[in-house]
Amino acid sequence: MACGDRRRGGKHVCKTCLLLKQGCLLAFMHVLFMLLLIDGSMAYRRDIAPSRKAPAPGRLVLKVLGEEEAYEEGRILSRWYVQDIKAEHPCTQEELDKLVVAGKLPGLEFPDEQSAKRFADLQRSHRSMELCIQKGSTGVQVRLAEEDKYTQSYSDVSVHELMLKDRARCEWYRSALERILKQRPGLVVLDVGAGTGLLAMFAARAGARKVYAVESSAMASIAQVNVFENGMNGVVDVLHSKVEQVKLPEKVDLIVSEWMGHYLLHESMIDSIIFAREHFLKEGGLMLPSSARILVAPVAAHKVWEERVGFWCDEQRTWGLNLRAVQPAAIEQMISAPMVASVSDEQLLDEAQVLWQCNMYNITCGDVLRIAKDMTFRVNQTMRGACIWFEVSEDISDSVLSTAPSQPETHWKQTLGKVGARPCGC
Repeated sequence: MACGDRRRGGKHVCKTCLLLKQGCLLAFMHVLFMLLLIDGSMAYRRDIAPSRKAPAPGRLVLKVLGEEEAYEEGRILSRWYVQDIKAEHPCTQEELDKLVVAGKLPGLEFPDEQSAKRFADLQRSHRSMELCIQKGSTGVQVRLAEEDKYTQSYSDVSVHELMLKDRARCEWYRSALERILKQRPGLVVLDVGAGTGLLAMFAARAGARKVYAVESSAMASIAQVNVFENGMNGVVDVLHSKVEQVKLPEKVDLIVSEWMGHYLLHESMIDSIIFAREHFLKEGGLMLPSSARILVAPVAAHKVWEERVGFWCDEQRTWGLNLRAVQPAAIEQMISAPMVASVSDEQLLDEAQVLWQCNMYNITCGDVLRIAKDMTFRVNQTMRGACIWFEVSEDISDSVLSTAPSQPETHWKQTLGKVGARPCGC
């Protein structure tokens, strides 16, 4: 089978090339991971596609000519060049900017399906985008509804309930902050994406002199009340803002953030952490976590396979009717995108290998634009995917927060990556 990769949101999503010697006791798997990342191609299995509805009568429609990426002020920027070819008096950049600021995006005609898909994926991500009338020009930043949904999702109390009930997550951060502040009391701390204020209050309780808790969602007002109710309002300042827009009165000694998403980089928040480091961290300051890595292992995925595919071949569960015709579609859907699932250690078919790792003190946005690594595993049974998880660590001790199948389950669970081969059916 030919190797390949597909671009989503400008990042390479995993395309696994599998060579299985049928009938042999031993199968060899050669995996080319062009993997994952910041675009968040899973998003809990939501389908993200541009609207195919015709634009409303009288609505401005622009032809998309192309796109280019730029790196400005620590952020990756995507510029989309457009042209108004249908109007007698073509739209100017100033007129387009006014529409964008007012939230009235024009209709867009893309040259191909791939461009339309990429634009839709970027809508869902945290990537900054501009619409520009001509090459070389600049426009105001496109603030799309999908970007607002990301921020709004963190106003959902159930999201924070899920995270606070994750004892492995919370205990690791609490213990790490206590170790750091015991060794270096009186630090000034920046908490990026403070949520309910938990980590900010952990830091204050452990001995921080000042904590700036930055939260972009409406949860910031609740965090402020939480800080007051815990008697920490003299130490913790809650700032309702994106970190890219906040102004701090001083540089900080420590940046703490729970920025990790599924398979580490799903939520695209790492850009914001890099921005905070470049603009607010003192020389010699600390990052928590200080390093991270992604690990991969081949997996049998028997339980998931049985639930999602085997079901259609079991007439006892399909009310005595033969519904096997659904099975190929079930396979296609299962392998079409990564999926969050709980994987037991026993389902791994070989030792895990490190796909990617980073040092939070020197990582750049460009480091996550493309992640590629040749990996070879040896398996002796049917392999139906790649199990992906992550680990993060801290400077003060060798403590590691791991989402590996062998560790206590976290709210991140594990991610099942697709493979290029169609596993056996019923």
